[in-house]
Formats: sequence, C-alpha cells, structure tokens
Amino acid sequence: HESDVAVLCRGVTKDTSSGPIACVAAAPFSMTSPQKVKLCALADSTTPADCAVVAHEKLRTPLRLYSASLGSDTLGDVVVDLCSGAVSRTPAFCAAHHIRDLVYQKRGMEAMAQLSDVIKRCRVAKPEPTSLVMHRWWMEAEGGAEDDTPEHRRAIIAKRNLHVLLTVLDQFQQPCAYSSPTAEVRVSTGSPMNGGVLEGITRNVSVGDRAEFHFLRFAHGGAFDIRFTIADSPPAVTMRVEVAPAVDEGMGPSGECGKMLYPFLSSFPSAEPNASFDFDNTIRAAGEEQVSVLAWPFSVYSLLCMKRMEELGFSIFPGWRGDLWVRYRPAMEALETGEGMIPAEHMGDLERLSLSSSSDHRHPSHELIRQRYHRLSLLWHPDRWAQYPEFQPLAQKAFELISESYKSLSVD
Repeated sequence: HESDVAVLCRGVTKDTSSGPIACVAAAPFSMTSPQKVKLCALADSTTPADCAVVAHEKLRTPLRLYSASLGSDTLGDVVVDLCSGAVSRTPAFCAAHHIRDLVYQKRGMEAMAQLSDVIKRCRVAKPEPTSLVMHRWWMEAEGGAEDDTPEHRRAIIAKRNLHVLLTVLDQFQQPCAYSSPTAEVRVSTGSPMNGGVLEGITRNVSVGDRAEFHFLRFAHGGAFDIRFTIADSPPAVTMRVEVAPAVDEGMGPSGECGKMLYPFLSSFPSAEPNASFDFDNTIRAAGEEQVSVLAWPFSVYSLLCMKRMEELGFSIFPGWRGDLWVRYRPAMEALETGEGMIPAEHMGDLERLSLSSSSDHRHPSHELIRQRYHRLSLLWHPDRWAQYPEFQPLAQKAFELISESYKSLSVD
C-alpha cells in the first residue's frame, strides 16, 4: 500500500535506502505488509528480518501451546516487537530459550501476560561470548605446508607449529555474531605427565564467532592437556594430546643428549622447599653460570652432543685427562623439562612464587611475597637470558606468570 511505502521510506537517505527494502524482502512471508514495514523501518541491513525468521520458526509452536487461539497475525506482532531494530539474531534465541522454559508451566492468559515480560527483556539482549567449541586444528608439515593427513590420524610433533581454530558461542549456545563483544581467549597446558611448556602467543581476542591460535609449539614430547578458556572462566575446551618428540630434540627430556647429560649436571631444585631449604641462595645459584665436570670416559660419549649443547648456549672446555668442563645455568634444565620450581599455567598464584599457606591457613605476608617475586624476577627476566636465544622465550613465559601472580596477590 502507498501508506506502507511512505512509512517505510520516511527518514531514509540515499545512502541507506537499500536497507529497508532488503529487510522487507527477507522478512517471513507470513507476516502482513504493515508488520514488515514496522519491522524494517529505518533498518540499515537485513538483520531485523534475519531475527524475525528465527523468531517465527522458534516461537510458533510454543506460543500456540500457550494459547490455542493464537493466530499468525498475533505471532507476527510478537515477532515485530521482539526484532524491530535488532542488530543480531540474539533476541530471537533469547525469547525461544525463556519461552521454552515456561511453556509447560503456564498457559492461557497468565502465560500471555508473562510473554510481554519475556519480549521486553529479550529485545535488548546482546550476544555475550561464554563458551568455545573446537572447529579445526592442523599441524604444519616439514617446510611449513599444512599437514593434509585426516584430523583423527594427525600426530602432534614437538617444535612444529600447531594451528587451532575455535568457534565462540554466546549465552544461548549460538555462534556469536560479528558485532558481538570481543573476548580474551587463553590457551594453556594443564598438569602434564612429563612437564613441559607451550610456546607461542597463548592469548588472543575473539572476532565474531572465531578465535584463532597460530604458531603454538610444544617444547618437547609428552602427554598434555591443552585448555582453552574465555578470560578467567573454567576451561571450555580441553584436549588430551600425545606429543611426539622432534627428531632434532637433543637436550629435552625425551632427547638422547638430555637423558644422557642432565643427570651429570647440577640440577634445578625439584622438591618442595622445606624448613631447612635456603630459597634465596638456591635460586641465585640456579640463575648463575656454573661449571660441571664430565669425567672420562663418559666425556667421550658426550662429544656426540657438543654441537647441540653449543647451539643452546652451553660453553664446553677441555679439562685434564680427557675430562670436559661444561659451563651453563642449572635453570636451563627446568625450562626445557618443566620440572622443578618453575611457574606453570595450571599453578595457583602462591605456588608460582614457591609459596604456600601455613599449617594454620595463614596467608604469607606481603613482604615475603615481594621478596619471592624480586628473587624470581631476577632469575627469569628475559634480558638475563639474551645470550641463550632458545631459552629466552621460555624464561619470558615464566617471568610473565610470576608477574601476573604478584600483581594478583598485591591487589588481594
């Protein structure tokens, strides 16, 4: 009708003239002309019509259970009230969620009275990122190409790039719209069987219904739980993976050189500190270069690992009677293996700082927390690991974790 056209086009400019027309064309066929006009007036896209299509499909049966006399015109009015001015389909899913919960509880006039409250509440509903589901993942093959092996048969190999795509769902378990608020998504490893570190950018921001992680790498082989979470929420996706050791993994816990040499080098402390444990001196020593002797004839076998050790920053000198002197930092082993007093994602704030509540559950003093953070920051600060380029990213991760925990405990 001419009057409907006049209402539809009122206030429309040259730049936005296609919005109402496209919206009307996409609206449910069963809606009357005045209802379509009211739904799409001043629309700049088809989003109100998309909302109406979902609402018409999801609400038709529940509303007729509410009232047997409910006709298509009444349903159309409800859809218009719900979706007019909508910027996503979330109002429709919100209404479907709440009405489904009420449909078996109340009927008739009482139900219809509650319907208006549901519509009023849901028409302003916006998608909020709340959960994640795995979309796909792949591992780079040799040379950087994508591994085209079927997903259920792919192997995760240490020191190769892992790529993960996640679908972000809103509070109604629907993929978030592009206009949805962004959310910080994190990836971490839970308590692994063999220790270890997940390298790469472990925090990203979702865009619409997609969160992506690229160039994640495991430092070495082992069994791990990979956990994906939104902000500080409980893990939304957990994957148990078996990571195969890299062929060139010489000094890691599954590498031949690491298994052969680390037992003869001065180790980073792995036991829980006790009353007689000198924390300051032990941590200071772990971060300073030390010299260990690889005695003859074992030194002969270790020559096979000299190239790899020198690449990692170990300094090796010939000693007396065929011995080899090795200069290194004991904390190197902890960074590679994840074992010892090294902070990890799955730890609590106190545990990352090598602290615990006392037997009577008293919290450590702020002064003790500050002292521990100061000592550990001197150990893990990445500038102190500049001469060890392969260890520096691992030290950077440890430093970020203790800094995060110190900030959290300082606020508390």
